[in-house]
Amino acid sequence: RDPLQVVPSTASLHFELRSVFSDTVDAAAVGAEVSRRWAVGMERALAVRDAMPDSTSRFYDVQYADLMRDPIATVRRLYLHFGSQLSDAAEARMRSFLARNPKDKHGRHRYSLEQFGLDADQVLRQYA
Repeated sequence: RDPLQVVPSTASLHFELRSVFSDTVDAAAVGAEVSRRWAVGMERALAVRDAMPDSTSRFYDVQYADLMRDPIATVRRLYLHFGSQLSDAAEARMRSFLARNPKDKHGRHRYSLEQFGLDADQVLRQYA
């Protein structure tokens, strides 16, 4: 998923959670912390992955756009990558879940980089 979407979305979640326990939450501080933590976490995860000689068979990258466009086909490819098949029953449960929980079912989550003191160029450099 695009870091320009993930970072402010995650910052928004962190901001809301912190607001439950505090009367004052600094949105810019939350934005900087979330962006830094996720970038470090991603770097660490990629380092572990790169250090594994059989990483191609142990990991499967899912493109967020593919997941949103066709979640069933995306999951089917994931299962095949790991030598399994998506059962008819599991697919039916997934289709039922998707039908009951359409995107934005409870309203759209609105957020922006600027709301958390973040700059698009800086975020893109962090996640390059």
